[in-house]
Amino acid sequence: MVTMTSTAAEQMKSFAQASGIPGAAPRLYLTGGGCCGPGFAIDVVPAPDPADMAVVQDGTTLYIQKEAAVLLENVIIDFQDNFMLRGLQSSGCCG
Repeated sequence: MVTMTSTAAEQMKSFAQASGIPGAAPRLYLTGGGCCGPGFAIDVVPAPDPADMAVVQDGTTLYIQKEAAVLLENVIIDFQDNFMLRGLQSSGCCG
């Protein structure tokens, strides 16, 4: 299960409101990857994909792509200057 800190939830809410899209919500999804594992991104969408998982924290809803949710088990989303994924398991980087 993915969780968000209160700070991350507030930033997600601000991010969605700044989009100007009525009823929009943030969505976290996979962006490919490299030798250090998968990449993730957050965007604002007017509606989730039907397969998305919803995380609700402090009145903020974050949608997570189904494929990304599997990789984010037990991860905490935090915010300090940028969004961070705490507890993300990685097998290390090449090089």
